[in-house]
This record gives sequence, structure tokens and C-alpha cells, in this order.
Amino acid sequence: MKFEIFKNKRNKKFYFNLKSRNGQVVLTSEGQPNKATVKRCITAVQKNCTDEKWIETKVNKKGTHTFTILNSKNNIVGKSKDYNSMTTMKKGMKAVVRASATDTIIDLTASDN
Repeated sequence: MKFEIFKNKRNKKFYFNLKSRNGQVVLTSEGQPNKATVKRCITAVQKNCTDEKWIETKVNKKGTHTFTILNSKNNIVGKSKDYNSMTTMKKGMKAVVRASATDTIIDLTASDN
């Protein structure tokens, strides 16, 4: 379980992926202008992922289920993948809670600011 910080080469924004024990991405951030902001997003995920008031669930136009985790300003700090059912989405939410308990943050952008 770990957070990985990376930089998108096209838009030059920083992101994180939260990976479960098996290496599957269970949550991805919105693009941020710098690593410091991404680290604040990671802290918000760790703090807010167990509190329903900071989690929004939706069914998108394709009929799949997704969830987002918000910070105290109601900004999205993490987005899930698409799930085919409410049941599998809830399992994904539990995976985020388990995985976000980690202190492991891998910075794949060590030379970037």
C-alpha cells in the first residue's frame, strides 16, 4: 500500500495514485500545480476517507458507479475508477480506507518541483 506522486508530461501537473497491496490503483488525484499541493491532498484523503460527509458517490452516464473524496473546502482530492455496481464500489471504498492508512509516499518526480 502506497501513494505514488507523479507528473503528467503533457499538462505538467502533479498527481498521486493510491495503490493497494496488490498494486492496483484504487484512487487518483486531480491534477495539481505542485507537489506540496498533492501532499496536502494525500493528507486530506487519509483524514476524510472514513467520513461519509467527505465522500460523494455518483452513477455516471455510462451507468457505472464512482466516488470522490473531498477536502474541507469541498474540492475533490481523490477520484475512484468506475465500478459496475454499488456493491463493488463499496468494496473499492473499503480498499481506499485500508490503503490510505499507509505512511508510504513514493515520489516518482524527485527531480521535479
